Amino acid sequence: RDGLEAHCYLFYSYGDKNKLDAMILKGEGDEAIKAEQRQQLLQVISYAEDCFECRRVLMLHYFGERDFSRSECGATCDNCERASAADAPTVQETDVSNL
Repeated sequence: RDGLEAHCYLFYSYGDKNKLDAMILKGEGDEAIKAEQRQQLLQVISYAEDCFECRRVLMLHYFGERDFSRSECGATCDNCERASAADAPTVQETDVSNL
């Protein structure tokens, strides 16, 4: 990596699951291989539908890196950014003494 900002977009529709399930069913391999493929598909769906966990943590854990914590994300993923915005004050103070 060059250290520059990068963007990643995930295009996902739950309808894709049915298409991929059909491909797995019709594909080559015994039942053990197909079960593993279904498990991998469920992992991808879980990642795509997760609205709470830090995506960087999820991705790095998938690749075996366990020493990265959500606090290190710095709100650079959509889930941490959303959580950070939710933590922001929602009350705006206005001085009305001069009204």
